[in-house]
Amino acid sequence: VGSAVCGAAAILSMAALTRARDQSAGIAIALITLSGTVALLAFPVMFPGGWLPHLDDRLYGVFVGASIFELAQVYGAS
Repeated sequence: VGSAVCGAAAILSMAALTRARDQSAGIAIALITLSGTVALLAFPVMFPGGWLPHLDDRLYGVFVGASIFELAQVYGAS
């Protein structure tokens, strides 16, 4: 749910609906946050470095928006 919808908010909502264990929700939130933080730091370095070929500025924005799960991390990477 976290990677399909919108990150931590979706995980918390679904955890409340399904009565998931707090530990499971916490692990899911940690993984979504960790992957977003790695992308936040890596994508802006990879784009001008040529590691993301065939992306202009607009396509880079679409790529970042589609691949990072938390809104603040998308803003940072953009």
